[in-house]
Amino acid sequence: MDPSLQLELARKTQDTGFGLRGGAYNPDVADDDSNARKQWEAINLELTREVKRLVDRHLLSESEKDKIWSDFRSAEERAFAQLYPGRTYSQLSTLERLRAGLRARMWLATVIEATGTEHERSVAIRQAIVDLETNVGVYEKPTVVDSRAPTTHASRPTEGGLSDEATQAMIDAIDPEYYAKVNDLGEQLRGKLVLDSAAGHSGYLLKFVDGDWVAVWLDPLSARMDFRVGKGVPPSTVTAMMSNPAAADASRPLDVDRIYATQPNDIASEAAHTHQKQIEGVAIGKQAFSLCFPDGMELEGTVFTNAAGHTMIRVFWEQW
Repeated sequence: MDPSLQLELARKTQDTGFGLRGGAYNPDVADDDSNARKQWEAINLELTREVKRLVDRHLLSESEKDKIWSDFRSAEERAFAQLYPGRTYSQLSTLERLRAGLRARMWLATVIEATGTEHERSVAIRQAIVDLETNVGVYEKPTVVDSRAPTTHASRPTEGGLSDEATQAMIDAIDPEYYAKVNDLGEQLRGKLVLDSAAGHSGYLLKFVDGDWVAVWLDPLSARMDFRVGKGVPPSTVTAMMSNPAAADASRPLDVDRIYATQPNDIASEAAHTHQKQIEGVAIGKQAFSLCFPDGMELEGTVFTNAAGHTMIRVFWEQW
């Protein structure tokens, strides 16, 4: 469908969490800024689509979908109160309403990733939000609070960014034992300098200057990333996990509806970007596992299924 027709459809549809009566917490962008209006409507459209995809993929029930939209409205109200305490909604300018609305949409993009939205899609939506904030002059560069603190991959360490509810929603979407295991891994790896790496289609191995190593691979049974640390020469049972025949190969362009699907993915080349860089921590999401490095870079892996239902991973060196 032509993008302009998609936006027109987005304006008219009522089957969306953004179609609130009276426009409360859902401001119209001034007509004299058509580019900003298109950006705003495109963000709403993509968020609505992602929630629908989660329902279609049976990752959300109808009642859970309704709760997400209800929580989103609460997030808008919190953003309004935090940004402009003591002022009523009618006292705010369109730009101020827009700022609060975008703050809540950033929250929603984070929550749906924790629920099952592909990381790349969530990143694209969050980037669109930042682009609009920049366009209208309300963007605020995130301030690092504690770069060492364990976090989910979807979240950015910002001051006043994610609410406690959003953070808890991401944690609740992850198995508690796995979360604790990853937290311990972050403590073990923090500060280690990468010397060399190796990889296959189902995982990678980083070797450190102190002789230690970490191996990360896809476990097809649990459909999540598993890992092991060690010292010296990695055993063959570990290196075999890098090219596990039980895991589907996602190195070639894919037949799934994902961002970057048409691009090949050479995990060995991606892992090589970590050489001579120091690990700052580990980040996870429901379908993501990342090793974090300086300057906001990460070696990020996502788990997904292809059209045939085979579980596979892709790993990219990217900005988080």
